[in-house]
Amino acid sequence: MKCQLCGYENPDENDICRFCGSILSQNHNKTSKNMKLAMILSLFFPGFSYFYLKQWHKGILFFLLIPIFFILYALISLCYNMICYIDASFVALLLLITYFLLYVLQVYDIYTN
Repeated sequence: MKCQLCGYENPDENDICRFCGSILSQNHNKTSKNMKLAMILSLFFPGFSYFYLKQWHKGILFFLLIPIFFILYALISLCYNMICYIDASFVALLLLITYFLLYVLQVYDIYTN
């Protein structure tokens, strides 16, 4: 049985999740409420829905990816600006597209869990 709070796959005979310790029979009742609130959180505060659903590793990864992509695009912009003279708005567009794709991936992940 898959835990609805953390996503850990437990044996069917377990009543308590081995990973997060939540009661598996009560997870099913809370799922629709948790997912609705998580979707609302993801609309206004991307990444916070993972923390609400107690998926700490995904939340931390989401918050780390944004600055990493920003630094990566800044370095690409700096290097290409010296060589190809590309416009900074192109790099900003790439950053915006990447952020949007991460956001869509987050919403899809929350919806499918």
